[in-house]
Amino acid sequence: MSSPDSAPHDGRRTPRRFVFSVHGNSMARASDRTEAALIILLVVIWVLCLPLAAAGGSKLWADIAGTDRPQQQTYSTTAELLAPTEFEHVSADGTPMGGTSSVQARWSGANGLDETGEIQAATGLTAGTRIQIWLDRSGVVTTPPVSSATAAVQAVIVATVCWVGLGLLLAAIFWIARRRLNQARFADWESEWRQIGPQWTTH
Repeated sequence: MSSPDSAPHDGRRTPRRFVFSVHGNSMARASDRTEAALIILLVVIWVLCLPLAAAGGSKLWADIAGTDRPQQQTYSTTAELLAPTEFEHVSADGTPMGGTSSVQARWSGANGLDETGEIQAATGLTAGTRIQIWLDRSGVVTTPPVSSATAAVQAVIVATVCWVGLGLLLAAIFWIARRRLNQARFADWESEWRQIGPQWTTH
């Protein structure tokens, strides 16, 4: 019996060509229609999840950048190193390896009074070097805020990875389902051949 799967193909069969070959084809088997419906369903799910991935990325961007939180949670000030930082390490070829180390420093707090404490600073700095630090509302040294551009890049990467990952999961589901459908097709072909084959061999 001719069908979308049993008909000769040129090695360029794609899900789209298969779906269109099944549509309106009275000779298509139930397994062919099931496979075509599964392709449409999985593609629709993947496409509909794109806005969800975009919305999730937007929310993640807001969380990372802090755009949905009150402003001025952190502020910057200048700190003066009270001691040199650790010696800067270099590789075998003399290239600086960078890094940070803990060092005592002094800075002006939000109340205008000088404060001292331990901060992280790049290695290889001398005492008296002035660097930018970030303080939270309570005046405690904290990490610098993430820029809006950096947050956007991170959010786009995460959203893209999630959406592509979903596509791979759906593709794996389709591959497993199609493998089982093919097993059912082969079983049907074998059953049909057991019925028709003897008629051919006796003539």
